[in-house]
Amino acid sequence: MRVNVSYSVELEKVPTAVANVITQSLEDLKTIEFQLENTAKKLKNDPDISKSLTKIDSLRRDMAKIDVALMESTKILAGYQQVVAEQYLIQEDDGEVAEEKSEE
Repeated sequence: MRVNVSYSVELEKVPTAVANVITQSLEDLKTIEFQLENTAKKLKNDPDISKSLTKIDSLRRDMAKIDVALMESTKILAGYQQVVAEQYLIQEDDGEVAEEKSEE
């Protein structure tokens, strides 16, 4: 069973946290690639269909987990981008208000 676990990080650390998820996904993909290559070699030499079916299904599920991690990373970065843009607009508005007061 998969569950969502949430934790907080400082806003400026969001890209690094997402980069860590992507790096882990890449490592997982490398492992999957290695295991998939071994499965293909075994099928050529000793076609034990039952073991191959089990392994392929397991690898497919592992790839789905990576897909979920990347989808979540996309959502996190989109939210981060929105917050940063909103902060920029607030700072810009505050700057204009400060300039208007100093002109009076």
